[in-house]
Amino acid sequence: MVIKDGIDRDAHNRSGMLWEVERILKERVSSKLELPKFLLMENVSAILTSRHKQNFDEWISYLNEIGYINHIYTLNASDFGIPQKRVRTYMVSILTKHDEKKEKKIIEFFENNDLENKEYVKSIIFNHKNLKDDILKLNYKNKQYRMEANECQPNNTESRREIYRKNDVLYSNNKVNNIIVSTVTTKQDRHPNSGLIDYKTDDENKSQYRYLTPRECFLLMGFDEDDYQRIIDNNFCGRKNELFFTRDKLYKMAGNSIVVNVLEEIFKQIIYIQEEILVEKQVTTVCKFKEKMKLVNDMANIKIKYPICN
Repeated sequence: MVIKDGIDRDAHNRSGMLWEVERILKERVSSKLELPKFLLMENVSAILTSRHKQNFDEWISYLNEIGYINHIYTLNASDFGIPQKRVRTYMVSILTKHDEKKEKKIIEFFENNDLENKEYVKSIIFNHKNLKDDILKLNYKNKQYRMEANECQPNNTESRREIYRKNDVLYSNNKVNNIIVSTVTTKQDRHPNSGLIDYKTDDENKSQYRYLTPRECFLLMGFDEDDYQRIIDNNFCGRKNELFFTRDKLYKMAGNSIVVNVLEEIFKQIIYIQEEILVEKQVTTVCKFKEKMKLVNDMANIKIKYPICN
């Protein structure tokens, strides 16, 4: 979700989806249909500011009214093994139907497994990616990487030189500056952007740097390179005989995504709450949670071979 123009009911932007969810829930309540056991909201952290407080409180109040308990996190992707500054607010809503016993256990669970607690997160995140080894694709002997780099090299204009002066340089003098990059957005040809890579060519009409490629942006969002390559391998022609997944579309897909690593940790908590609290099991200790999450991690690491469409 985005809240550039607010989350007012008449804002007519993507954040209006929040009120569409409310409409769906109200229809299910009036039709006496089962409600979802879990809801997950993601937004920029500005949703917690006074500008949006009344609307957000109204949304939380309605969820409470129909039987949900809500837990809010504000999390930075850089704490979850991804070298990107990306602070987002998440709200997990759990359907308890006002069961006080379950609500007490859920509150205790979040207190004991707090994803906002950096020390706790350090104890559960073991795979940390860095720019040099995991993100930047600097081996230009690889024809695909070379082609993608060329596509992301801007023209040599004053506005592009200004972009170079004002943004972080991630690679220069044959050295990767292993920093935490700025937030990946839906566009890199802009100021501010997520960082630049020195890229020398003989073309005087081109800047001597490039932007992050869509591939690198996907990796900064926690996707595996195989996931990105699968999109490229299955790209197809759309209107005017152009590829459907253009470079600009791929940037938007990355910039509008949720960081995989963060989402996985939230999903692990949702799985645990479903299996150990909502079904009224008595296990709520931190050590049991970590033991169960190790099993979930082991299962997540199983590589599944997807068929390639012809």
